[in-house]
Amino acid sequence: MRAHIRNLLGNMALVIGSILSVFLLMEIWLWADSLLDRISGSPAIALQSPPVSSAEPGQMINIPPEIVAAAEARESVRVMPPEWEHRDVTVPGAAHAYYWQGVLHVLDQNGFRRTTPFPAKDPDVFRVMVVGDSLTFGYGIAEKNTFVALLNEWLKKDYRIEVLNLGVSGYQSQDVLGAIKKFVPQLHPNLVIYTVCQNDFLPSGVNEYEITRPFPLPERVKSFLIAHTRTGAFLNVKYDAALRALHMRRDFYDDILRDFAGYQKRFEGDVVEMNKVVK
Repeated sequence: MRAHIRNLLGNMALVIGSILSVFLLMEIWLWADSLLDRISGSPAIALQSPPVSSAEPGQMINIPPEIVAAAEARESVRVMPPEWEHRDVTVPGAAHAYYWQGVLHVLDQNGFRRTTPFPAKDPDVFRVMVVGDSLTFGYGIAEKNTFVALLNEWLKKDYRIEVLNLGVSGYQSQDVLGAIKKFVPQLHPNLVIYTVCQNDFLPSGVNEYEITRPFPLPERVKSFLIAHTRTGAFLNVKYDAALRALHMRRDFYDDILRDFAGYQKRFEGDVVEMNKVVK
Protein backbone atom coordinates (compact mmCIF):
# COMPACT_ATOMS: atom_id res chain seq x y z
CA MET A 1 0.00 0.00 0.00
CA ARG A 2 2.81 2.42 0.90
CA ALA A 3 4.62 1.63 -2.32
CA HIS A 4 1.40 2.23 -4.27
CA ILE A 5 0.89 5.61 -2.54
CA ARG A 6 4.50 6.57 -3.20
CA ASN A 7 4.13 5.72 -6.88
CA LEU A 8 0.89 7.67 -7.09
CA LEU A 9 2.38 10.71 -5.40
CA GLY A 10 5.49 10.44 -7.56
CA ASN A 11 3.41 10.34 -10.75
CA MET A 12 1.34 13.29 -9.59
CA ALA A 13 4.50 15.25 -8.79
CA LEU A 14 5.91 14.37 -12.22
CA VAL A 15 2.74 15.55 -13.98
CA ILE A 16 2.55 18.76 -11.96
CA GLY A 17 6.25 19.40 -12.44
CA SER A 18 5.95 18.86 -16.19
CA ILE A 19 3.02 21.27 -16.43
CA LEU A 20 4.85 23.90 -14.40
CA SER A 21 7.98 23.45 -16.52
CA VAL A 22 6.04 23.94 -19.76
CA PHE A 23 4.24 26.94 -18.25
CA LEU A 24 7.57 28.45 -17.17
CA LEU A 25 9.16 27.88 -20.58
CA MET A 26 6.17 29.54 -22.29
CA GLU A 27 6.38 32.44 -19.88
CA ILE A 28 10.08 32.93 -20.69
CA TRP A 29 9.38 32.66 -24.42
CA LEU A 30 6.55 35.20 -24.33
CA TRP A 31 8.57 37.54 -22.13
CA ALA A 32 11.55 37.35 -24.51
CA ASP A 33 9.30 37.87 -27.53
CA SER A 34 7.74 40.94 -25.90
CA LEU A 35 11.18 42.28 -25.01
CA LEU A 36 12.40 41.85 -28.58
CA ASP A 37 9.34 43.70 -29.87
CA ARG A 38 10.14 46.63 -27.61
CA ILE A 39 13.83 46.67 -28.53
CA SER A 40 13.41 46.32 -32.29
CA GLY A 41 10.14 48.21 -32.63
CA SER A 42 7.43 47.32 -35.11
CA PRO A 43 8.44 47.28 -38.80
CA ALA A 44 5.14 49.04 -39.45
CA ILE A 45 6.55 52.21 -37.89
CA ALA A 46 8.77 52.61 -40.96
CA LEU A 47 5.79 52.93 -43.29
CA GLN A 48 5.78 56.10 -45.32
CA SER A 49 2.93 57.59 -47.28
CA PRO A 50 2.74 61.04 -48.87
CA PRO A 51 0.15 63.21 -47.11
CA VAL A 52 -2.86 64.29 -49.14
CA SER A 53 -4.44 67.59 -48.11
CA SER A 54 -7.49 67.25 -50.32
CA ALA A 55 -8.89 64.98 -52.99
CA GLU A 56 -10.81 65.33 -56.21
CA PRO A 57 -14.12 63.44 -56.51
CA GLY A 58 -13.39 59.74 -56.71
CA GLN A 59 -9.77 60.14 -55.54
CA MET A 60 -8.66 58.11 -52.54
CA ILE A 61 -7.32 59.96 -49.50
CA ASN A 62 -4.33 58.27 -47.91
CA ILE A 63 -4.72 57.20 -44.32
CA PRO A 64 -1.99 58.88 -42.23
CA PRO A 65 0.94 56.45 -41.95
CA GLU A 66 1.08 56.65 -38.17
CA ILE A 67 -2.48 55.28 -37.99
CA VAL A 68 -1.59 52.39 -40.30
CA ALA A 69 1.54 51.75 -38.25
CA ALA A 70 -0.37 51.66 -34.98
CA ALA A 71 -2.94 49.24 -36.40
CA GLU A 72 -0.34 46.88 -37.84
CA ALA A 73 1.77 47.00 -34.69
CA ARG A 74 -1.13 45.53 -32.72
CA GLU A 75 -1.19 42.51 -35.01
CA SER A 76 2.46 41.73 -34.30
CA VAL A 77 2.15 41.02 -30.57
CA ARG A 78 1.19 37.66 -29.08
CA VAL A 79 0.11 39.02 -25.70
CA MET A 80 -1.27 42.46 -24.97
CA PRO A 81 1.44 44.66 -23.41
CA PRO A 82 0.55 46.02 -19.94
CA GLU A 83 0.48 49.59 -21.25
CA TRP A 84 -2.30 48.63 -23.69
CA GLU A 85 -4.62 47.24 -21.04
CA HIS A 86 -7.76 49.04 -19.83
CA ARG A 87 -7.02 51.57 -17.09
CA ASP A 88 -9.47 54.09 -15.65
CA VAL A 89 -8.15 57.63 -15.09
CA THR A 90 -9.54 60.97 -13.96
CA VAL A 91 -9.66 63.83 -16.46
CA PRO A 92 -11.03 67.25 -15.44
CA GLY A 93 -14.39 67.94 -17.11
CA ALA A 94 -14.91 64.35 -18.23
CA ALA A 95 -17.74 62.15 -17.02
CA HIS A 96 -15.51 59.12 -17.59
CA ALA A 97 -12.00 58.56 -18.91
CA TYR A 98 -9.78 55.55 -19.46
CA TYR A 99 -6.79 54.28 -21.38
CA TRP A 100 -7.27 51.39 -23.76
CA GLN A 101 -4.83 50.12 -26.40
CA GLY A 102 -2.44 52.78 -25.17
CA VAL A 103 -4.67 55.76 -26.04
CA LEU A 104 -6.82 58.02 -23.89
CA HIS A 105 -10.62 57.89 -24.20
CA VAL A 106 -12.44 60.90 -22.71
CA LEU A 107 -16.25 60.81 -22.51
CA ASP A 108 -18.96 63.30 -21.61
CA GLN A 109 -22.19 62.44 -19.79
CA ASN A 110 -23.74 61.21 -23.06
CA GLY A 111 -20.89 58.80 -23.81
CA PHE A 112 -19.61 61.00 -26.66
CA ARG A 113 -15.90 61.50 -27.11
CA ARG A 114 -15.66 65.05 -25.79
CA THR A 115 -15.76 67.05 -22.56
CA THR A 116 -17.33 70.33 -23.74
CA PRO A 117 -20.84 71.03 -25.09
CA PHE A 118 -21.35 71.10 -28.83
CA PRO A 119 -20.99 74.63 -30.24
CA ALA A 120 -24.04 76.59 -31.33
CA LYS A 121 -25.01 76.14 -34.97
CA ASP A 122 -23.36 78.64 -37.31
CA PRO A 123 -25.76 79.28 -40.22
CA ASP A 124 -22.76 79.77 -42.54
CA VAL A 125 -21.26 76.36 -41.72
CA PHE A 126 -22.59 73.09 -43.12
CA ARG A 127 -23.02 70.80 -40.11
CA VAL A 128 -22.70 67.02 -40.41
CA MET A 129 -23.81 64.87 -37.47
CA VAL A 130 -22.35 61.35 -37.48
CA VAL A 131 -24.07 58.73 -35.31
CA GLY A 132 -23.15 55.12 -34.68
CA ASP A 133 -21.45 52.70 -32.32
CA SER A 134 -17.82 52.02 -31.40
CA LEU A 135 -16.85 52.22 -35.09
CA THR A 136 -17.87 55.88 -35.06
CA PHE A 137 -16.73 56.49 -31.49
CA GLY A 138 -13.26 55.24 -32.38
CA TYR A 139 -12.86 52.62 -29.67
CA GLY A 140 -9.18 51.79 -29.24
CA ILE A 141 -7.72 54.68 -31.28
CA ALA A 142 -6.86 58.27 -30.48
CA GLU A 143 -9.73 60.73 -30.89
CA LYS A 144 -7.80 62.73 -33.50
CA ASN A 145 -7.47 59.56 -35.58
CA THR A 146 -11.17 58.64 -35.68
CA PHE A 147 -12.63 58.77 -39.16
CA VAL A 148 -14.99 61.52 -38.02
CA ALA A 149 -12.08 63.70 -36.84
CA LEU A 150 -10.16 63.01 -40.05
CA LEU A 151 -13.16 63.91 -42.22
CA ASN A 152 -13.60 67.11 -40.25
CA GLU A 153 -9.92 67.98 -40.70
CA TRP A 154 -9.80 67.17 -44.41
CA LEU A 155 -13.08 68.83 -45.41
CA LYS A 156 -12.51 72.04 -43.44
CA LYS A 157 -9.49 72.78 -45.62
CA ASP A 158 -11.73 73.44 -48.62
CA TYR A 159 -15.24 74.02 -47.29
CA ARG A 160 -17.15 75.76 -44.50
CA ILE A 161 -18.11 72.52 -42.84
CA GLU A 162 -17.97 70.79 -39.46
CA VAL A 163 -18.34 67.07 -38.71
CA LEU A 164 -19.55 66.15 -35.21
CA ASN A 165 -18.97 62.75 -33.63
CA LEU A 166 -22.00 61.36 -31.77
CA GLY A 167 -20.82 57.76 -31.76
CA VAL A 168 -21.13 55.74 -28.54
CA SER A 169 -19.50 52.37 -27.91
CA GLY A 170 -22.07 49.61 -27.59
CA TYR A 171 -24.88 51.47 -29.33
CA GLN A 172 -27.40 49.43 -31.31
CA SER A 173 -29.81 50.82 -33.91
CA GLN A 174 -32.40 51.45 -31.17
CA ASP A 175 -29.86 53.59 -29.27
CA VAL A 176 -28.84 55.46 -32.42
CA LEU A 177 -32.49 56.28 -33.07
CA GLY A 178 -32.73 57.68 -29.55
CA ALA A 179 -29.64 59.85 -30.11
CA ILE A 180 -31.10 61.21 -33.36
CA LYS A 181 -34.40 62.05 -31.68
CA LYS A 182 -32.59 63.88 -28.88
CA PHE A 183 -29.83 65.73 -30.70
CA VAL A 184 -31.20 66.62 -34.14
CA PRO A 185 -33.49 69.28 -32.58
CA GLN A 186 -30.58 70.56 -30.47
CA LEU A 187 -27.78 70.60 -33.06
CA HIS A 188 -29.76 71.41 -36.24
CA PRO A 189 -27.51 69.42 -38.60
CA ASN A 190 -27.67 69.83 -42.36
CA LEU A 191 -26.81 66.18 -42.84
CA VAL A 192 -27.00 63.10 -40.59
CA ILE A 193 -24.81 60.08 -41.32
CA TYR A 194 -25.43 56.75 -39.63
CA THR A 195 -22.34 54.54 -39.95
CA VAL A 196 -23.72 51.04 -39.54
CA CYS A 197 -21.72 48.20 -38.03
CA GLN A 198 -22.87 44.61 -38.55
CA ASN A 199 -23.65 44.11 -34.87
CA ASP A 200 -26.08 47.03 -34.71
CA PHE A 201 -28.88 44.51 -35.25
CA LEU A 202 -28.68 43.23 -31.67
CA PRO A 203 -31.20 44.49 -29.09
CA SER A 204 -30.32 47.58 -27.07
CA GLY A 205 -28.21 46.74 -24.04
CA VAL A 206 -27.41 43.21 -25.19
CA ASN A 207 -23.72 42.36 -25.08
CA GLU A 208 -22.15 40.11 -27.67
CA TYR A 209 -20.33 36.84 -27.31
CA GLU A 210 -21.84 34.73 -24.58
CA ILE A 211 -19.07 32.98 -22.66
CA THR A 212 -19.92 29.27 -22.78
CA ARG A 213 -17.58 26.40 -21.90
CA PRO A 214 -15.19 28.47 -19.76
CA PHE A 215 -11.65 27.20 -19.28
CA PRO A 216 -11.77 24.34 -16.73
CA LEU A 217 -10.11 26.18 -13.88
CA PRO A 218 -11.61 27.95 -10.85
CA GLU A 219 -12.48 31.51 -11.83
CA ARG A 220 -10.18 33.06 -9.22
CA VAL A 221 -7.23 30.96 -10.41
CA LYS A 222 -7.92 31.73 -14.07
CA SER A 223 -8.32 35.47 -13.41
CA PHE A 224 -5.07 35.51 -11.42
CA LEU A 225 -3.12 33.75 -14.17
CA ILE A 226 -4.54 36.00 -16.89
CA ALA A 227 -3.79 39.14 -14.89
CA HIS A 228 -0.31 38.21 -13.69
CA THR A 229 1.23 35.98 -16.39
CA ARG A 230 1.69 36.28 -20.13
CA THR A 231 1.11 32.56 -20.54
CA GLY A 232 -2.30 32.70 -18.86
CA ALA A 233 -3.44 35.55 -21.09
CA PHE A 234 -2.02 33.84 -24.20
CA LEU A 235 -3.69 30.50 -23.50
CA ASN A 236 -7.01 32.17 -22.66
CA VAL A 237 -7.09 33.92 -26.05
CA LYS A 238 -6.10 30.75 -27.93
CA TYR A 239 -8.68 28.67 -26.05
CA ASP A 240 -11.41 31.19 -26.89
CA ALA A 241 -10.35 31.30 -30.55
CA ALA A 242 -10.36 27.50 -30.77
CA LEU A 243 -13.90 27.25 -29.37
CA ARG A 244 -15.17 29.86 -31.82
CA ALA A 245 -13.43 28.17 -34.76
CA LEU A 246 -15.12 24.89 -33.79
CA HIS A 247 -18.47 26.71 -33.30
CA MET A 248 -18.55 25.56 -29.70
CA ARG A 249 -18.84 29.20 -28.60
CA ARG A 250 -20.77 31.91 -30.43
CA ASP A 251 -18.77 34.36 -32.50
CA PHE A 252 -19.68 37.71 -34.05
CA TYR A 253 -21.78 36.23 -36.85
CA ASP A 254 -23.48 33.64 -34.67
CA ASP A 255 -24.77 36.55 -32.58
CA ILE A 256 -26.28 38.52 -35.44
CA LEU A 257 -27.61 35.55 -37.41
CA ARG A 258 -29.35 33.53 -34.70
CA ASP A 259 -32.51 35.69 -34.93
CA PHE A 260 -31.76 37.57 -38.11
CA ALA A 261 -35.36 37.74 -39.29
CA GLY A 262 -36.44 39.40 -36.05
CA TYR A 263 -33.37 41.64 -35.89
CA GLN A 264 -33.82 42.68 -39.51
CA LYS A 265 -37.42 43.70 -38.96
CA ARG A 266 -36.58 45.83 -35.93
CA PHE A 267 -33.51 47.34 -37.61
CA GLU A 268 -35.55 48.26 -40.68
CA GLY A 269 -38.14 49.95 -38.47
CA ASP A 270 -35.43 51.88 -36.62
CA VAL A 271 -33.87 53.17 -39.85
CA VAL A 272 -37.25 54.17 -41.29
CA GLU A 273 -37.99 56.18 -38.13
CA MET A 274 -34.49 57.72 -38.23
CA ASN A 275 -35.22 59.06 -41.71
CA LYS A 276 -38.57 60.44 -40.61
CA VAL A 277 -37.04 62.26 -37.64
CA VAL A 278 -34.21 63.73 -39.72
CA LYS A 279 -36.52 64.87 -42.52
